[in-house]
Amino acid sequence: MDEITRRVRAQGARTFETTVNPGNRAIIMLMRKPVAQYDGQSEISELFGTGELGDGHEVEMLYRFSIAKPRQG
Repeated sequence: MDEITRRVRAQGARTFETTVNPGNRAIIMLMRKPVAQYDGQSEISELFGTGELGDGHEVEMLYRFSIAKPRQG
């Protein structure tokens, strides 16, 4: 995550977005580190529900957080 964030910041990105289904606990835990390294808050909203993905698929949540400025200290 550090390398990805560093690369996209170098290209001018100031927001990081990804989708995660709620059952993917490993990715959710992985997202905590870069969120804490920047503004410490993420916006989480449903991006795709079962209506779009079908009944057999979990919803996909959109995680969005600022990478504009790393936290100090």
